[in-house]
Amino acid sequence: MDAKKAVCCLILSLDCALIPSPSRAQGGSDNASVTAQLNDAKPMVAKIKKDAVQMESYANGGLN
Repeated sequence: MDAKKAVCCLILSLDCALIPSPSRAQGGSDNASVTAQLNDAKPMVAKIKKDAVQMESYANGGLN
């Protein structure tokens, strides 16, 4: 598996695991602890996505 595919798989798995879709999401009052953990994870996921884009540019020969 090349680096680009690995990064894409990582991002996809983090998105699926950490950010619930509206169809699976429950109300915030159902479990405040889980909601807080997911809200804490969202900035980390955004940073990982940004880092993945940067690493992909390195793999493609760019030095941004």
